[in-house]
Amino acid sequence: EGFDPSTGGFENTFLNGTKDTTRVWWNQAEALNGFYNAWEITGRTDFAKAVEGVWQWIVTKQKDKVHGEWFAEVSKDGVPNKKEAKGGNWKTSYHNARCCMELMRRM
Repeated sequence: EGFDPSTGGFENTFLNGTKDTTRVWWNQAEALNGFYNAWEITGRTDFAKAVEGVWQWIVTKQKDKVHGEWFAEVSKDGVPNKKEAKGGNWKTSYHNARCCMELMRRM
């Protein structure tokens, strides 16, 4: 559960037995690194495809193409929640930046 291969995004969580399909920025960042780790360790192509799927989700749906940065939350249908701040202590300086720098270093 969590990864949606049909969209490439990584879903949020289950809350009180209800599936939350919102794509939250840090889930995408951590899924990208996690799938890359799994691919590197196992060599399994399904993990490599998951890396590509999450990356495609980020660049086509999570990323704000006009003002930069990643939207904090995006619906399963690709609609960003513009009420959520795009920057913050945990967001821009940790999950997103670490994810991108780590993958740039390793690729």
